[in-house]
Amino acid sequence: MIKKIKTAAAAILAVCMLAGASGCGYNTRTAGTYESETLPAGLYILAVKDAENDAYAERQKEADDGKTDDTADTADTADTAAAETETTVPIESATIGGKSYYDWVNERAKAVLSENLAVNKLAEEYGVALSDEQVKTFKKSFNSLWQDESAYPSYLGFDEKSFGEIYTKIGVAKTSLLEKMMALELRNNLFFALYDGAGLGEGKTSEYIVPEADVNKATAEDYTIARKIDISVKDSEGNVIDEDARSVRREKAEELLEKLQNGADWLSVNAEAAVYTEDANAALALEAAKAEEQDTAETAEAATEEDTAEAATEESTSEAATEEGTTEAATEESTSEQESQEPAQPAKTAEERIAEKVAASGALETYNTVVDKTATTPSEGYVKKLFETEIGGYYLYENDDSISIVIREDISKNADVLNQYFYTSLNKLKADEYTELLKTKGAELAGQINWNVAALKRYADKPLKQGGKNAEKQENYPSSSLLYSILGR
Repeated sequence: MIKKIKTAAAAILAVCMLAGASGCGYNTRTAGTYESETLPAGLYILAVKDAENDAYAERQKEADDGKTDDTADTADTADTAAAETETTVPIESATIGGKSYYDWVNERAKAVLSENLAVNKLAEEYGVALSDEQVKTFKKSFNSLWQDESAYPSYLGFDEKSFGEIYTKIGVAKTSLLEKMMALELRNNLFFALYDGAGLGEGKTSEYIVPEADVNKATAEDYTIARKIDISVKDSEGNVIDEDARSVRREKAEELLEKLQNGADWLSVNAEAAVYTEDANAALALEAAKAEEQDTAETAEAATEEDTAEAATEESTSEAATEEGTTEAATEESTSEQESQEPAQPAKTAEERIAEKVAASGALETYNTVVDKTATTPSEGYVKKLFETEIGGYYLYENDDSISIVIREDISKNADVLNQYFYTSLNKLKADEYTELLKTKGAELAGQINWNVAALKRYADKPLKQGGKNAEKQENYPSSSLLYSILGR
């Protein structure tokens, strides 16, 4: 009997050794604990996937900086045109930051969880939380993301129809993914609470708040307002006009520019430019019609004698028409002459048309465009010239579509635009500092986390299989930040 018990125990032990950390007393459902808080394994799996994406980016950065040495020389061939080639070592065998791929991924994944914990602790400290309305709206969007079929999985290279299917396959429960997305939402709330004061708990203050004047100053440095008047260099059919016609329109643009510099009303000058363009294109169209008419006349004169004779015969026949027909024709002619004597509607003058356009123009602000200093549209040259121009100054800008008179407006005096770009500028100012704050706080907490080594070994020792068309391309796996953006956050 004892022998049978020993045999059974040995068999169970063997099964446990084969199963590794996935069973036989090893609970891999949690990645660790912090005080009374449990870190679900699903959060760690998500952190691993994010870390794998980061690993690809970090390796590429090292390659660009010439810091990698993970290529294998497979040269020695008789073909001198391909005397030497290099085969890139699979990333799983590569060294990143002086560490093995798996060590780097594991450490990065642990750091991600530690930073999430840091967000929670700081949120408690400063009384920051998601509002009930935020949670309600967020959960509704998330449920749709999890269960609804959409084009996103296919776009990312997966066979699965929903993100729920994708994540379930790698062991991430719906509750874990929701917790991760909510953590990102809280992370955003915390940022604005710390640096703007929005959402701080009652009686709480933040030593990180940035004065509004500093944010507005940053906005004025990174953005400006442009307003332009266009004179088209295309005819009414969309064809580019020749250089002579373009030169004439350039002279008009210079004339209008001088008017503006002398204090003319912008809306009036804009309307004048529109009327001028209409008239210039109408003149081109009339010129083209006359040319076509001339071509037709010359073709008629070159008609053959036979055609002329035929025309003469037809004229003779016409003269033999009956008296009744002649009388009818005369009556019609008389009627036509009477109609032609009806006074024609006088055409509106250019000044009248300009006045009409000004009346229909709307507010001056509707013609403003906010331009980012790093923008490349309509061109890098346009943006560079704009930011080189002093506030209130004008310049001419030309492209294939138009000759434009551009004015740079003072964004610092436009309260609506400053408010619109406040959080964008605040993010530019403090995003890096905030990231470092969470890293530092996370590193402090990491040493206090009781990590479940079995779970970490199970989920980070080898790449997680993602399934789908791009199973071999780990970097294509949707990151947490990508999902968060798909949620519209």
